[in-house]
Amino acid sequence: DTVAELWADSPATTLPGTLWRLFLVREWIRRDPALVARRYATVIDLSALSAGADGTDSTDSTDGGALSRFEAARAEARPVPSPEDLRAALDRVLAGQTADVVSLTPILRTTAAFLRALAVGSDAVWIDDDADELADRVTRRDSALLATAAELAEASRRAASGRLD
Repeated sequence: DTVAELWADSPATTLPGTLWRLFLVREWIRRDPALVARRYATVIDLSALSAGADGTDSTDSTDGGALSRFEAARAEARPVPSPEDLRAALDRVLAGQTADVVSLTPILRTTAAFLRALAVGSDAVWIDDDADELADRVTRRDSALLATAAELAEASRRAASGRLD
C-alpha cells in the first residue's frame, strides 16, 4: 500500500502510473467483490440477451444503450476473465512475478478489456463514495472505468514496444 501510494500521482503512461492503476483495480476487486461480481454478471446477462437462446436477436427486451455498449465491447473480441482470475493475475504482477516490462502487455490488455466490459451494462463510474479508501481522481472521474481502460490500453502498447518507463 505504501509503495502504491508513491505511484499515485504518476502519469498513466509511465510504469509507476500503470502499476498504480493495476493496484487500484486489484484493490477494488478485493474490497468490493459483491459490486464487481454484480457488474460482471451484468456482462454475462447482456451476452445471453444479445443473441436469444434460440439464436434470434432479442434486443426488444433490453435497454438499447446497454446493448449497444455491449456490442461495441464485444466487437473487440477479447475474452474477459472472471474477477477472481483477474485478481489472481494482478496479485502475481504486483508481487513482482513478471520478467520485464514487455511481459506486462497481456495483463494490461486483459485489465483494460475487463474494465470496458464492466462499464458495458452499468454506469461507468468506478468508485462513487467519497469515503471509500480507493476514491481518487482515477476512480471518481466521469466514465472512470472507460478512461482507466483506455489508459491501460495505451500502457500496453507502450509496454509492448518497450516504451513504458
